[in-house]
Amino acid sequence: PIPKPEGGYKFPHSYFIASYLEAVKHVPLGSNPPADWQLLERIFADPADPSTIDIQTQINIGLLRADVEALLRAWLAAIGYTPAQIRQIETAATSEEVRLSLEAQKVIVEDRIRTIKIPTLLIDGRRHDRVVDVETLRGHLE
Repeated sequence: PIPKPEGGYKFPHSYFIASYLEAVKHVPLGSNPPADWQLLERIFADPADPSTIDIQTQINIGLLRADVEALLRAWLAAIGYTPAQIRQIETAATSEEVRLSLEAQKVIVEDRIRTIKIPTLLIDGRRHDRVVDVETLRGHLE
């Protein structure tokens, strides 16, 4: 999440989504790719119909928090999480442990990697600025 100087975040749901991405690590499925990567793939994937607005843009400009929460629940269920596991993820997403982990990651991104473009991914020791295509992500996970 990119904080704004006056408070809040550049994208209103970014912290909420990041907390879920971090929380799924606390309730692993043992899937390949891992659940957090599957969520990212859904967020950044191109729409099936090119005339529609991609989901990342919808999340950023058109969806209410309740809509985003429902979307995340549906994706978690589709990935294979049970309703009880989804509740665990929701609880973990608001935990101090997840908050501290996101803070630590922010320090790494801003002070050590010094990211200037979002997203920046480090894959096999190579820095990728901006969106990475799904095939590159899949190739890394196989």
